[in-house]
Parts: sequence; C-alpha cells; structure tokens
Amino acid sequence: TAKKEGTATITVTTVDGNKVATCTITVEEETEPSIIAVTGVTLNQTEKTLKVDEKLTLVATVKPDNATNKNVTWKSSNEEVATVENGVVTAKKEGTATITVTTVDGNKVATCTITVEEETEPIIATVTYDKTELTDEDVTATITFNKENVTITNNDGKNTYIFKENGSFTFKYQDNEGNTGEAIAKVTWIDKTTVEVEYSTTEETEEKVIVTIKSEAKLKEIAGWNLSEDGHTLTKEYDKNTEETIYVENENGKVQEVKIKIDNIKENQEDNNNPDDDNNKPEVNSPDSNNSKDENIQDKNDILTNISTENLAPGKLPSTGDKSILILAIVIVSIIGLVSYVNIKKYKDVK
Repeated sequence: TAKKEGTATITVTTVDGNKVATCTITVEEETEPSIIAVTGVTLNQTEKTLKVDEKLTLVATVKPDNATNKNVTWKSSNEEVATVENGVVTAKKEGTATITVTTVDGNKVATCTITVEEETEPIIATVTYDKTELTDEDVTATITFNKENVTITNNDGKNTYIFKENGSFTFKYQDNEGNTGEAIAKVTWIDKTTVEVEYSTTEETEEKVIVTIKSEAKLKEIAGWNLSEDGHTLTKEYDKNTEETIYVENENGKVQEVKIKIDNIKENQEDNNNPDDDNNKPEVNSPDSNNSKDENIQDKNDILTNISTENLAPGKLPSTGDKSILILAIVIVSIIGLVSYVNIKKYKDVK
C-alpha cells in the first residue's frame, strides 16, 4: 500500500535457504484531474416550419468534442405553440416559438425558430363523365376538387378533356400551398363502329341475292345468317324479293338497326293464259262490237219482259206448260246476261 511520495523496495525471502527477490515501488503525490471547458454549442436546425402535431428532433453539438461536461438543457419560448423535451419538438398550434439549448458548463446557447401552421386540407380530386354508357359519341371528362385555389398544371389549364376514342388521360394539379397531385380519367365505352350492307347485285336477276353485313368490330351470331370466322361479316342468301329489318349486335354490346330491301329478283310466275286456246284469249272489243253486245242484251231483256207480261198479266195465271217455258226463259236470259257481263269486263281489263 502506497503511503506517501517516495521509493521503497519490496523483498521476498524463502524460509529454506534464504533465497530472495525484490521489487522497487515508486509512490507519487495524487494530482487534481484536468477539466476541459465547453466553448460553444450548435443545433442541426436553426429554423423549421411544422404542421400541428408534427414532431422534429433537434441535435445539439457541444464544443470541443472532448469537453468535460457536455450536458445541456432545453427550453421553448412559447409552449402553447411548441414544446421541447430532450431535443424533440412537438408542434401544438399555429404560431412561432424559439427553442433554446443551453450548456451546463459555460451556459453556451443555440436557438431554432419553429413556425407552426395549421394542417392544410388535402386535395381530393373527382373525375366525372358526361356519358357513362355505351355510346358512339365523344365523351367529356371533368375534374373537380374539394377546395378552391387548385389549378390544372397541364391540359392548357382546362379541367375538361374530350375523349374521341377509348383511352386515358392524366390531369395534373397544384394548390396555392404547393401541394401537387394527379388524377387519371379513363374511358372504355366509346364505340363509333358502323355496319355496311352490300348486295351481290342490284340489277334484275333470276339468281339468289347474297346480302353481306360488315363491321370493324366483331359481330354476334344471328339466326339464319352465316358469321365469318373472324367475326366481322354476316351473310345470307335470298331467293325472293323481301323487305325486313334486323338488329346487329357487336362484341361491345352496341346494337344497330339494318334495313334489308331486295326488289330485283325476277320471280317465275305460271302463265295461266294459253295463246292457242281461244277461250283464254282476251277479247278486245271495238266500239261497234260494244253496241252489238248492248243490243243483244236488250233483245234478251225484251224476251224476258214479253214472257213475263204475257204470262203474268193481271187476272191471268200461267198454265203448267207456260210455267215451264217461263222458268226456262228466265234461266236462259240469266246465263246470256252473265256471259255478256264477263266478256265486257274482260274487254275493259285488257283495254
């Protein structure tokens, strides 16, 4: 045990043989430890803007690096705006506060100005369309926002975009606080395809007419029509003149009305008039023949009148023989009148 400043020799001796070993001990006076004083302190931030409830960690650096006492204390000039604990700053409400760090050794200080802003409302963009069902017209997309002072930074500043065909467009925007965002408009329901109708011939024909319906979009099957392998063509054969309306639907669900009209097929008709049969020849009457027919009809009517007046005179009943003659005369005159009427009608029809 060292007792005081000086030198001493420690000797060890064996009991058997008195063998020895020694150690020289030097004792020095105890000196006071050296103290390295703090010369300054700095912070990693000197000013910062925070939103309400946002946090910030400040780091204090004490100089010199080997200073004996590096302890520091923290303080906020306005704890209603911002508080600080062990360098962690918490924003409380809108306003300004100064955070100060002070070294225990030497009271060296550093500060950071904290500005607290109210939490801004986030931008919410909504895209709407003037048409939302299958259409063959242009579709207009419109973007709106949940707050004012939001501007479109592309599309020439316009908040509408016109789709002439299916596709997508990205609106870019920014509010007056510098917040930015994007919103995508997408349209998939425009169908401007049309159908074309073609006829194998439009000239007079005795053959069948083939009708072909073509479309850029694939078509769905229709009963009675043949659909091509690629789905773009429908065909059908007609052997008679006809006029009808069908409805053609494509793969997108678009339905189009198609009117079919065929009037150029020469139909085969049986000729009931035999030119060699005099009975089937139309009778073409001259004005003279007409007068003759009228005279014949008048003569027959006179016969019927005479018979009727002679046999049916007042107070005189026809005998049994007379009755037979009367009935026969009536029948003959009726037949002659009917035949004459038919011939006259044929003449008028032919003329």
